[in-house]
Amino acid sequence: MVHGFFGDTSASATYAGTAMTEVSNDLAAGARTFIWILVNPTSGANDVVISLGASSNIRGQALSYTGAKQSAQPDASVFTRSATVTTLTGTITTVADNCWAIVFAFQENGNDLTASTNVTSRRNTPAYIQSGDNNADITPAGNLSQTVTAASGDIRISQISIAPVLAAAENRGYAFIM
Repeated sequence: MVHGFFGDTSASATYAGTAMTEVSNDLAAGARTFIWILVNPTSGANDVVISLGASSNIRGQALSYTGAKQSAQPDASVFTRSATVTTLTGTITTVADNCWAIVFAFQENGNDLTASTNVTSRRNTPAYIQSGDNNADITPAGNLSQTVTAASGDIRISQISIAPVLAAAENRGYAFIM
């Protein structure tokens, strides 16, 4: 997830020099939130490079998952924002059985976020971003609500679901999510 105070829609991301696919691009209250993914990336420690069309203040996090289906990702995506609440819940509706739901949350005022319902924290950048997942297969496919809390409002939640490998013959690669 990359979050920045910019209206520019021409942002892009690469991992190990390979272009990532933008799967979410949401604008609310003058700030834009992006999610990019890369299926079956190069293994090892590699650079993530984010390019913007204009100078901006940005923040970002990256996660990597194994066992992901190697095509038609993400399974689903949704964006939720509230300027007034301190606890925000986003609900994603998965299509495939056994997906995992990944959540990136951002708090506009720089307050720490806490993972709550159906969110296992995977990376927490104090004062701004919390990322995680539901830490289990969603079966049967359907709705999953994920909640984060902060000391003050203006919280954004971007969620995507990642479908698992369906057959033994399919490549068990990684999905790299930014």
